[in-house]
Amino acid sequence: MKKALTGPDIRELVSEWQYLLGCRLEQFGRPNSNELILKFRSSRTGTVRLVVDFSGWVYVTKASISTESNQGVFVNSVRKRIKKSRLESISQLNGDRILCLEFIKGAESHTLIFEMFHKGNAILCSDKKIKTVMRQQKFRHRSLKPGLEYQAPPGFNPFESDFSKFSEVISGSERSIGASLTIDCNLGGEISNLVCHRLEIDVSTKVEQSKFQSIYDQVQAILADKIRPSIFLDNEG
Repeated sequence: MKKALTGPDIRELVSEWQYLLGCRLEQFGRPNSNELILKFRSSRTGTVRLVVDFSGWVYVTKASISTESNQGVFVNSVRKRIKKSRLESISQLNGDRILCLEFIKGAESHTLIFEMFHKGNAILCSDKKIKTVMRQQKFRHRSLKPGLEYQAPPGFNPFESDFSKFSEVISGSERSIGASLTIDCNLGGEISNLVCHRLEIDVSTKVEQSKFQSIYDQVQAILADKIRPSIFLDNEG
């Protein structure tokens, strides 16, 4: 069973959600410590809600979900800056599990960034500077706290990297090929397993450099394939 969205999943969702551009942010809430809800409205879409669940899921729904919040400073700061703003763009950052929403209100522009890994986080920026952050965090390569410039985590973008970069990442990894594709190449477990299955490669082993090209070609073929949702029914429907 799928445990969380991957980078390729978020890429597909971002493509599907472009119809939300132009909507106004009516309300923003944090009903619990691990969930955020953005309530959008426009004459074209009606009322829709973007639910960000930091256990690894993001989805859009027309269900009536409350945006009431008792989570304090972060929510109030976000509401003050972007409530009633227009949604200008939705994008993915670096092919990673990072969702970026840009809002415009008058001459002001803010970007709300959702990081869907580790414990999850939400960061509100303006002119690349962090204005407020849901969880202040410090990592080896960056820190997330107000006043600092936002820096995305270093990583591999599977949608834009060429074979040379791919080979460099795989050959430099100490992980098995399955784990390297999943983590180092930012593909997630499903695509990693599919690549290895198609090429009849044991996911738990290291691979010879002579196989890198066929692995890269298979990854690119899978990423280029349009994901189509399906429902499978058993004999009982």
